[in-house]
Amino acid sequence: MKKTNKQLNEIIKDYDNYVLKTYTRKPYVFIRGKGSWLETIDHKKILDFFPGWGVSNFGHCHPMVVKAICEQAKKIIHMANVFYMPDQAYVAKEIVKSAFPGKVFFSNSGAEAVECAIKTAKAWGNTLSKNEFISFEKSFHGRTIGALTLTGQEKYRSPFGPLMPNVQYAKYNDIDSVRSLINKNTAAVILELVQGEGGVRLADKNFVKEIARLAKEKKFLLIFDEVQTGFGRTGKMFAFQNYGVKPDILCMGKSIAGGVAMGATLLAENIEGILLPGMHASTYGGNYIACAGAKAVMELIKKEKVLEKMKESEKIFHNFFLNLSVKYKEIISYRHLGLMFGIEMEGEFASKIADMALTEGLIINCTAGNVLRIMPALNISKNDILKGLKIIEKVFKNVLQ
Repeated sequence: MKKTNKQLNEIIKDYDNYVLKTYTRKPYVFIRGKGSWLETIDHKKILDFFPGWGVSNFGHCHPMVVKAICEQAKKIIHMANVFYMPDQAYVAKEIVKSAFPGKVFFSNSGAEAVECAIKTAKAWGNTLSKNEFISFEKSFHGRTIGALTLTGQEKYRSPFGPLMPNVQYAKYNDIDSVRSLINKNTAAVILELVQGEGGVRLADKNFVKEIARLAKEKKFLLIFDEVQTGFGRTGKMFAFQNYGVKPDILCMGKSIAGGVAMGATLLAENIEGILLPGMHASTYGGNYIACAGAKAVMELIKKEKVLEKMKESEKIFHNFFLNLSVKYKEIISYRHLGLMFGIEMEGEFASKIADMALTEGLIINCTAGNVLRIMPALNISKNDILKGLKIIEKVFKNVLQ
């Protein structure tokens, strides 16, 4: 134990000396992960109900993903995008088949996927003298300058102004607020169907459908940011499939490659010709390793029938959180879609519960200041669910009673 404590302290010291302090870090070092479990440097087992912050939708180190990455790494790791890559073509085809007809651009992250959407909307809008964007309050689209500008949270934007001009923020689920901002210069509206960083807030179906109708009527592009909700998280391959509405641009990232950094932007057929050779590029976008991971993800979703099997897990979680929300008056509201859960609480209880859960051996997240966010692996076992819920029950009791 003394040896591992010394190792931990040395790692923390090196971080203090050499790594920028852009994160509020917890004093844990993980040396391996498998499924929904992590092992710390001192060999403690931690159950993960928020694997990789939404990246590891299929748990840590899924065997199919690991095998695909390792086999690819033995052959070729990287090559420029001026050449053809088999797995990149496969992944693009599977995305189109799963979403809607169009063409895909590959990048390295969700923020980059959003930047591609911004550039596409700007290039499209320039042909029609449209240069304004509408986003939403409490939204989160990334930390690069364009994506940050579209993020409807002042706390993220304020240190970095002036940002991209011609962006306005409507109230989420308030169609009158959206209508009031639309004009002849509106190039695009960007929307998260579930605001993850904003507190697991779900868009109303009628709200989304009316925005889609307005997009056709007023001739602006509709962008869905599904960086967090894509690839099964909401019970469908993509969240928009729960709403019966298709966007012009779909932004993807996080879980797309099973833990390998990757982003993707799908442009619908009506705008797929906007970006021409030389107008946009990404050195590492769609590289061999990332596409090997993404191909494995596409295959395991089908092979393991993830979308069908996760319904039972959703039911267990939902019933538990529903009962919890009845039991504790400190819970303001509870909301969910698929295996994406948010518990909004009074005061600082959410933060305290998340911190105590970690000390008890469970990772959950506190977002938006007062919302517990739980996003377990889509293929989590019933046994692991029950173990984690037992910890949550214990922590709620200790904190609130």
